[in-house]
Amino acid sequence: MSTIVLADRHRMFTQSLRVVFEQRLQEFRVVELHSGVEVVEFCRTNHPEVLIVGMSMSDLNGLEVTAEVMRHSSMTKVIMLLGLGQTAEVMNVIKGGAQGYLLKSESLECLLKSVLVVTSGDSYFSPQIACDVAKFLQKRKSNPSFNSLLESLSPREMQVLRLVIEGKTSKEIAHLLDLNSETVRTYRKTMMRKMGIKNVVILTRVAMQAGFLASFDMGE
Repeated sequence: MSTIVLADRHRMFTQSLRVVFEQRLQEFRVVELHSGVEVVEFCRTNHPEVLIVGMSMSDLNGLEVTAEVMRHSSMTKVIMLLGLGQTAEVMNVIKGGAQGYLLKSESLECLLKSVLVVTSGDSYFSPQIACDVAKFLQKRKSNPSFNSLLESLSPREMQVLRLVIEGKTSKEIAHLLDLNSETVRTYRKTMMRKMGIKNVVILTRVAMQAGFLASFDMGE
């Protein structure tokens, strides 16, 4: 049975989530941990499929935990939860390399969806996080070095790129572009291969640094 780790310093928070997860995601074993050191050691030994971690632990912060887990358990999908007042940290958090990003103020449905999305191989940005990323990108100037990477992309790949950066899943992109999900995944793989980028998290990080967010025609 696959394992989900709920990691946060607030026991009441993880206990509440555990009740919901055990009811809604019965295919997973749910484990609660409350210190960064415990999380890193558990992931190093047990390699859980998903780690949901808050930014504030009793010892290490969420970024430090994520870095250590990704170093010792690279197959673990990390979903980071930001609290109120931490939205200014969004860009630094994304650079940390987790696969999912949510605010604690968002709904349980968003969190449950994020688990399904990251375990399917996609990255997940909650609606509010995606909005913050889009606003950040719109304020940045275009970067010539990044633009040169775009020249090898087809118009359709450019459309997919924009939607990936906005936090859309393959299923959502397929719906918006009237494609099937497998075709979208193929576009994503081809696009990243052309740009020499290994995964969507790195792609988003590069795009953020370049200030990329263009307004493309969503038709052919």
